[in-house]
Amino acid sequence: MTAWSPGPWVLDLVIAGLLIEWAGLWWLHHMRGVGPRPVDLAPVLGAGLALMLLCRLNLQGALEPATLLLLGVSGVLHAVDLVRRWPRSVAPFSAQASSE
Repeated sequence: MTAWSPGPWVLDLVIAGLLIEWAGLWWLHHMRGVGPRPVDLAPVLGAGLALMLLCRLNLQGALEPATLLLLGVSGVLHAVDLVRRWPRSVAPFSAQASSE
């Protein structure tokens, strides 16, 4: 049995959609002052874009260094997003344990 595959153009459409979404959200924030700040969106959208580009390159039979680079970029951007979203007011685990 063969798997149905529409081709790499579908992924190209998704990548284009992500870039259009990013530009639209930037425009809304810049012109009208609504929505999240572009700097807050950059890590999460950048991580997703890096993973989509990774998939796109692998569909073309890309070389391993490019694959590993994009995977690394996605991981770093994901970590940046987590650090930015982590609540600052929460005490570390050791401080919580010693106060009980």
